[in-house]
Amino acid sequence: MRSIIYFVISIAVLTTGCKVKEDPIGYIGTAEFYATGTINNKPVLIEAGNNSFVMQTENGKDSLNINTYTGSLISTCQNCNEKLSITIRNFEIGNSSNWLLDSVFKQGNIYNYYRAVLPPSAYKVIFKNESVGLGNVDYKWDFGDGFGSLSTNPEFTFKTEGKKNIKLTANYKDVNCTSNIETPIYINGNNLNGYIDYTYQNIGNNVFRCRVINADSSTHKFVWQYLNQTNSFPKGNDFELPAFVNEGAYKVDLLAINKTTNDTTFVSKNLATAANTDCVSNFSFSLLPVRDTLQFNKVIVDYTAPDGTFYSSKYLEQFTGFIIQEITNYKDMVNGKKTIKVKVLFTCNVSNGTTSIELKDINAVFAFSY
Repeated sequence: MRSIIYFVISIAVLTTGCKVKEDPIGYIGTAEFYATGTINNKPVLIEAGNNSFVMQTENGKDSLNINTYTGSLISTCQNCNEKLSITIRNFEIGNSSNWLLDSVFKQGNIYNYYRAVLPPSAYKVIFKNESVGLGNVDYKWDFGDGFGSLSTNPEFTFKTEGKKNIKLTANYKDVNCTSNIETPIYINGNNLNGYIDYTYQNIGNNVFRCRVINADSSTHKFVWQYLNQTNSFPKGNDFELPAFVNEGAYKVDLLAINKTTNDTTFVSKNLATAANTDCVSNFSFSLLPVRDTLQFNKVIVDYTAPDGTFYSSKYLEQFTGFIIQEITNYKDMVNGKKTIKVKVLFTCNVSNGTTSIELKDINAVFAFSY
């Protein structure tokens, strides 16, 4: 049976990317671009060239400034709304010399669906040096695994969450004094601003008032260790350390133990009991999530129903697979754009924000231009 594939013949350049549409061509047999399966438990057959469907490709950047490449099967008849789109995020991956295509999006891989809020893929820790002392000073940082820094206030990016042991050595050359502080920091991607710490203040007569940050006695029990002594369960977030008899620098440890999970956070600081203590090393830190585009090879599935209702996979947290069955070169488009054909198989739910429907056993071939 002879049919015609109709492709739209204009090119639209947008501030966020470029749309590419093809001139009409004829064909005999199966449509080159299509989607079969069931949507909301009803059989669907969408073919570019039949029932006024066309294939459209576009590319640009999303809200996280990540490259996106979209293929859409669109109904163009008057008052028709149905549309099925697949968006590939991060189709390109870069190296130090040039750009390599197809190096992330590969045949046989299983890809997760994109959600609007993504977890970070790395964590930049910004260290603030709070050491005090006299004369010229050299700093040496140890972040673990052989990494370190000689900067005063370094930044370091950790690729994983969890406990990271940090050591700072301050060498005060003019007074021949060295001070060390070694304490872990805890990176939790779900609560980047909630890391447990404490501040301290000399309130007079070498009595120090400590204040816990991001934890309280209703959720945690606190254990303070200092001068070979241990004190547990202070009231509230404030705790006063008894007067230190001698001037100098003393190491004080805080253990914050979660009453529900028994997870323990350990924080150490050096307390200076004199205004002009020769050398005391200390630091604080802040966390900045890093969204590494090279790891975001995710897929967005969008579907507009015949009644005009828009559904998307990005409203849902999904772990089902999107399988790339075949990738083939298609043709060069205008303005030097290249186009590939990608055959996919997937099942997923899409939502309009309140109601979900299932796209089941979707076999489809889409075009992507880059």
